[in-house]
Amino acid sequence: MKALDGSCPEMHGEAVFSNYFVVACADGVLKVDSDFTTAKFAYPTADVRAWSLEHGTRGSLVTAPTATGVLVLDTRSGEWTSARTADEALASGISSDGKTVFSIQADGTFRVFDAVTGAELSSTPVLGARWKDGDPEPTMQVAGTRAYVSDPAADTVLEIDYRDSGRLARTFDIGFSPASIGVVGS
Repeated sequence: MKALDGSCPEMHGEAVFSNYFVVACADGVLKVDSDFTTAKFAYPTADVRAWSLEHGTRGSLVTAPTATGVLVLDTRSGEWTSARTADEALASGISSDGKTVFSIQADGTFRVFDAVTGAELSSTPVLGARWKDGDPEPTMQVAGTRAYVSDPAADTVLEIDYRDSGRLARTFDIGFSPASIGVVGS
């Protein structure tokens, strides 16, 4: 068995691609290729750290919600983009074409950003109430041109058309507080 040639202190969060995977570490994101060679991508600034990683169905980008917005990493080139916000990002996602990234903020807004520049494209209030520390966190799944966001405080799942300025398309009243969600099909 071959040992990894890289370290990952405080490993938390991963994304799996066809011939490599990446994991979030205290000091950056570690990429592990199929032959177990590694590369470490240090965070762009000392004040951010990824705890979870999300990726789309195509491409090499991963997103990570942070206390200061959303980090976007191109796992092929090692280049970072930051989408800075005034509030904490609780969940993030990426479009199926890899051109836009999203976040759900603690203040209840759904934000859409350009994946290359980090520029904010739209902001839409969607959650029923501001998230407070200790409350269940909203989660997000992306399928096709829609993002699905859980609103645990309102016992709903929200369907958001991210290509239409983050328009709230539908609300599903599910009658219980969703801890996580998944999307089947697209």
